[in-house]
Amino acid sequence: MRVRHHVNPLLVEDKSAHLTPLPLPAGRRVEVEIGCADADFLFARANAEPTRAYVGVEIRREWVDWVNKKAAREGLPVR
Repeated sequence: MRVRHHVNPLLVEDKSAHLTPLPLPAGRRVEVEIGCADADFLFARANAEPTRAYVGVEIRREWVDWVNKKAAREGLPVR
């Protein structure tokens, strides 16, 4: 998979098209990583403390899709 390493977020024509509500489990602490790329840090945290919810914020759609698939495959609370 090829992932672009540099993206200008100002070039996105319709920014709202990439924004979708993210339901989070009630009563769980949430950790957020800004610019998470492949979310290695979030996956490590989720393995160490699976009772929390982990959210990565990333502007590269390819990474978002890849991380969500990996989280589903591994059954970890990472989005």
